[in-house]
Amino acid sequence: MLVLKERQTGFTMMELLTVLVIISLLLGILIPSMNTIRKAAKNAKQKAQFAAISIALTAFKGDDGDYPDSEQSAGDYGGAQKLAEAIVGWDLMGFHPDSTWDSGGGAYDADDPCNLDARMGFYIDRDKAGAHWLGDDIGDSGRPGLFKVTGPLSDRFVICDSFGRRNLLIGGKAVRAGSPILYYKADPSQKAVDYTDLFASDSGTYDYRDNYDIVRLGKVTSDGVNDGTPADDHPNYTANPDAPAVGEITSFYYYIADRVATEASTTLGMGGSIWRSHNPDTYILISAGADGEYGTADDITNFGD
Repeated sequence: MLVLKERQTGFTMMELLTVLVIISLLLGILIPSMNTIRKAAKNAKQKAQFAAISIALTAFKGDDGDYPDSEQSAGDYGGAQKLAEAIVGWDLMGFHPDSTWDSGGGAYDADDPCNLDARMGFYIDRDKAGAHWLGDDIGDSGRPGLFKVTGPLSDRFVICDSFGRRNLLIGGKAVRAGSPILYYKADPSQKAVDYTDLFASDSGTYDYRDNYDIVRLGKVTSDGVNDGTPADDHPNYTANPDAPAVGEITSFYYYIADRVATEASTTLGMGGSIWRSHNPDTYILISAGADGEYGTADDITNFGD
């Protein structure tokens, strides 16, 4: 009598292990590639935001005659906040031509905070600008912001970059906010930085103090609380802007230096006494990048490579 053997189905252990090894190899190849693609997409998005800001600043200059001021003034009001005031307004209601570029928004708001008929309008799409409060008064007024800080510094808007780090609930909608975009206006009369006299107020094209109080706050975190030592988060942070250590101040100027130009001469550059800055006639924009730290290799800027 002929007995038919039951046919075996399924995979053997060796076959299963082979499949798992192949899958692991494929994941090992694909995951880094996906991370690279994701990083490139975020960088491209940030550069697109800078392009939009540049168009806005050009339009602002056309109306106002010059780029917005960035010098830090009363109430810790510096470059990042003044950028937001210029392109979306001190209160997100459009720029007012009587602005005095201080933490109070200008004399115009004392009697008539709105005064909409005098506003210049928006130089960038307000809904897509990424403007958020610098300070988070969630416990008092229910206003979500980037940092849990109070005072004049907190009560102003900044334009945030595309690298979302902080979850904000605005009007019942969850929003991911990035780090403040640093803005420095050039002093065209200063074409280079005199390394021998960095402490002079007119020592260079850009003033490292313009965004000091923004950088001092440290990295934007998911809960809005810094780690207690925010200065350690940013390599180009200057501990004391009025009496900085040489290493602190030189780190910023080297960071914004046009090293391609300076290295062409033995008398210029890191080892010399004079450095030429990028964009010496306009302004510079700096995003902290994916790591949230200003002054590191992943920063996105409107200058350099």
